[in-house]
Amino acid sequence: MPEDSRRERHFDREAEKRSRRNFVLMIAAFAGLAMVGGVALARWIISPPDEDAPPPITKAEEQPVDPSGFEPFEDDEPEPEPKKVKAGVKRKLDSRDIDKGIGRIRAALNACAVTHGAIDGTLVTVDFSVASNGGVTEAYSRSPHSKTPLGLCVAKVIRTKGKFRRSKEGLGDVRRTIKLRRTSG
Repeated sequence: MPEDSRRERHFDREAEKRSRRNFVLMIAAFAGLAMVGGVALARWIISPPDEDAPPPITKAEEQPVDPSGFEPFEDDEPEPEPKKVKAGVKRKLDSRDIDKGIGRIRAALNACAVTHGAIDGTLVTVDFSVASNGGVTEAYSRSPHSKTPLGLCVAKVIRTKGKFRRSKEGLGDVRRTIKLRRTSG
């Protein structure tokens, strides 16, 4: 009988090993399927939407022939006028364009220094955005002048008087450090 019980225990261990191995294989298979599904879902979410399919080509309906022999009169559609390309309009502003625009308002910026008692050579850093028409859409002075009358004055001058070159795209997130001079007049 002890021989039989050994066989039974051996059989039980083998069955337990097989069931563990099958369980591990099943978990691995589910994990693999989950990864493949996750990758497929991510590709589906990230992929650009399909462009609209072109409309189907249909045959134009033939006009019935008038028994009197006259053909119907159709007005020709006027041809659209070609758009005139403005010479000198850049796609995007560059550093030189920004410096020129700030140079035009240099006197008003220096007036802020005189009005608010800034020391000659004071540096004020300003962030601003330029629209495509050349106007400034927003301007903010940065620390340490962000809440001071001097910083607010410099930002206001750039926002209200700043005119830059026209461009197709404008320019956002411009940061310039402006050196103020206390000049007379």
